[in-house]
Amino acid sequence: MICSPANAQNTYINFDHISLEQGLSYDIVSSMIQDNEGFMWIGTEDGLNRFDGYNFTIFKYNPSNPGSISDDWITRVFQDSKGNIWIGTSNGLNRYLPVTSTFKVYSFLTEELQKIQSAVGIGSIFEDKEGTLLVGTSVNGFYEYNSAEDKFSLKGKYEELIKLTSKDFIRCFLEDKDRNIWIGLDRGVLRFNPKDKSVKHFKHETGNVNSLSNNVVVTIVEDKDGDLWFGTMMGLNRFDKKN
Repeated sequence: MICSPANAQNTYINFDHISLEQGLSYDIVSSMIQDNEGFMWIGTEDGLNRFDGYNFTIFKYNPSNPGSISDDWITRVFQDSKGNIWIGTSNGLNRYLPVTSTFKVYSFLTEELQKIQSAVGIGSIFEDKEGTLLVGTSVNGFYEYNSAEDKFSLKGKYEELIKLTSKDFIRCFLEDKDRNIWIGLDRGVLRFNPKDKSVKHFKHETGNVNSLSNNVVVTIVEDKDGDLWFGTMMGLNRFDKKN
């Protein structure tokens, strides 16, 4: 069947363009969510934007304001099951405090790292099905959130996995239907089985066409059939768990 030009025109999809002219702080958008109240939170490389459908509120780092966001380069925006909004930046993690419209900053710059660099970026923010929040960094693995003490720790239910990834760039997390935790790294992907605490490392192997196409794993998705999809810096991979 051949469609007439008139019918073809009816299938066009119109996109509204929202850019600097409409109030967005920067044109490169890195992460965004819609929160429980309907606000859009949009992270860019030059500021965090909250959009109510009409106007933007822009949050930027202000060295004279201790309640400002820790950096303008936003890497991740995430809302947890308790309604907290977390913002990862190229220089630390932030939790939005809605009553005062300020931010609490969490730094992962250890004394050891201070000798070689001035900041630690956030690569990923994730919450498992039991409500445990994990934050992956760009150089020193990931941390587990202790909500009772309002701090991030290297200890907790994922302590052994934390030790295994202590020098890694944590790019992404996924919890699959079997409750396995998958972690995308710059050296492949790890699968952690919380039942027996076992860890399996999948990586690219030269000459093995059935291995990952590339070791830099930036995103992981599980489809309705239970297959896992891995987006890498060099191609897309599908993993059929049944086979």
